[in-house]
Amino acid sequence: MQKNWYAVITADILYDKQLTPRQKLLCAAIANMSNDKGYCFATNAHFSEMLCCSVSSIQRDLKYLEDNNKIGRIIKLNSAGEVEYRALTPTPPVTPPIAPVTPPHSTSDMTPHSTSDTYNNKLYNNKTNTLTESEFLELWKAKRKKHLNKPTNIPKLSPRELTRLTELKKDYTPTDIKNAMEALFRQEVLNFSSMTLRPQHFLDKFEIYFSAYSERNTTLYGSKPVKPLL
Repeated sequence: MQKNWYAVITADILYDKQLTPRQKLLCAAIANMSNDKGYCFATNAHFSEMLCCSVSSIQRDLKYLEDNNKIGRIIKLNSAGEVEYRALTPTPPVTPPIAPVTPPHSTSDMTPHSTSDTYNNKLYNNKTNTLTESEFLELWKAKRKKHLNKPTNIPKLSPRELTRLTELKKDYTPTDIKNAMEALFRQEVLNFSSMTLRPQHFLDKFEIYFSAYSERNTTLYGSKPVKPLL
């Protein structure tokens, strides 16, 4: 990571008493690390290393900044409707961007850069989430069968699980929940069977898996050991 750059905090951010010092630094980092089109492609893991905090803390800070119109978030979707990459903007976008947007040349290089590749971007907007409890459980059942080849028969969510799902539906779309669930089951190492037996763990740690999906992170809990050659 190049460290020969500095960040500038604008006056409106600096004097905003509703923001924490870390949130102000995050705004400054996003502004400085944005390319000439105004898009920052740094990952949550990169910010967490930079600001010496957990990835979940960065996730909460980004959500708060976005909810309060301090930053914008843009999601690039592929033809299947899946997240290809995420970009942050120093100011909240009003309309989908027209200018070309380019992801970083490598995931380890998050310093400002510019290129000429063109992408068809889609503005990320929260939509009304109509995902029902039964649809969620069917999705959970399908993921367990696909990735673990293990059947499950959960007739209904627990009160705690249902409450958490209701909370998530306020901020995330059905596709978001599907993608985050995919990220859980794609992890190379799952330490406890309880992580995939019932969806409580997934719902509690949703933001972590949502970020892991967009960052293609399948090693949250480590990598599978490489078998020695005989």
